[in-house]
Amino acid sequence: MSGPGAAAGVDLVAAVRGGRLLVSDGASGPVLPRVEDSDGWLETPKVVATAGVASATVLAPATRLGGEPTTTVHLLGLPLAGPDPSIADASWLDVDDLDRLAHPPAVAAAIRTGLVEYARDVPWPPGRPAWYRPSWPAELDGWVDEQLPRLGLTRTGGTVAVKVWSLSAVVRIPVVSGTGATSVYVKATCEHFRAEPAVTRLLASLAPEVVPDVLAIDETRGWILMRPFTDGDGDDAERPETAPVAAFEQLVSGGLELALLNHVERQQAVALLPWVAREHAALAAVGVPDSLAHGDLHLANYVADSAGVRIFDWSDAALACPVLDALMLAHGGGLEHEQATFDAYAEVWAEHLPEVDVAAALRLAAVPHLVYLAVSFEGIYRDQEQQSRWEMAGICARLLRRLILRWTEAGSPS
Repeated sequence: MSGPGAAAGVDLVAAVRGGRLLVSDGASGPVLPRVEDSDGWLETPKVVATAGVASATVLAPATRLGGEPTTTVHLLGLPLAGPDPSIADASWLDVDDLDRLAHPPAVAAAIRTGLVEYARDVPWPPGRPAWYRPSWPAELDGWVDEQLPRLGLTRTGGTVAVKVWSLSAVVRIPVVSGTGATSVYVKATCEHFRAEPAVTRLLASLAPEVVPDVLAIDETRGWILMRPFTDGDGDDAERPETAPVAAFEQLVSGGLELALLNHVERQQAVALLPWVAREHAALAAVGVPDSLAHGDLHLANYVADSAGVRIFDWSDAALACPVLDALMLAHGGGLEHEQATFDAYAEVWAEHLPEVDVAAALRLAAVPHLVYLAVSFEGIYRDQEQQSRWEMAGICARLLRRLILRWTEAGSPS
């Protein structure tokens, strides 16, 4: 999933080889490689490219610092025997001399903290995923290399990071088969989405033509080995589970982002609970049966080509009202395509359940959909490592405000 929008900022890349940090000479001292005017969601390949070494690994979650402009620090490890960085005016700074950096002191502090945590010189931070552990890349490579021979594939290069963040890690492995050079991908899921491999395996047995071509899975470690899509690179998106009214009641009484609402908004969030319950009841009364819902069906989570459509990233799959998927897909396509999406969706359901008014369900699903998202993001936010919570910060509060707005537009019913 792409992260929420943020104001333009600066991304600093701290790339370490042994005990030295990659820098260049600035007017006031050593400076880190940087990307200007980013939105704070710099994709992993661009972070790696900024360090100038394709085989770099991500050592720690990105650290978001305050101030203006917003600064995000990315910590990478460069292989000891790898090539020299392909960036201009590169030099090295001993990590014991981080105070010489021509950056605010918080930058040096973030680098030190990341290196100490990576070296396991302090307790492992609660909630931090396994892919930041020093042993993880070798464990993953070992597992992949065990699978490749039985699949008729031979590795031709090192593992390349595609996307690494708090919710998942996606890597690419170049291979060769009987038909030529290609790649396979591994997605590793965090604890919150540990069921994705099993769900994907089940879906592959039921409808293999619409899910990723799974080659192997490790359910215990949450790993999925799969072939590439014809289009796309296996980028991931994570979010919802089911969002019952009871869970929403817990959110408005103890949600982590209630502090972002003002006193009146918090009162309104509690006052709208009976209305939310009625909106859910009205949707349920239409009679669309709960079924397998994707949970995050936006435009970046499917690939369409001459072979058909494949839907991926089933982390959020659940038995739920399926029209919620239609709302997310329609909203992602823009208002000009919304009605066409709804009509196509209703037409398919009409073939199987002609007695159910799916069009009415779509009209009634707006509030349950917002509740579903709010509860889902609250769950993710709670399971994230503290250092990574900036990635999802503000989303639950914005969803609550959207619900409050709908409630007030409806006359603030009690």
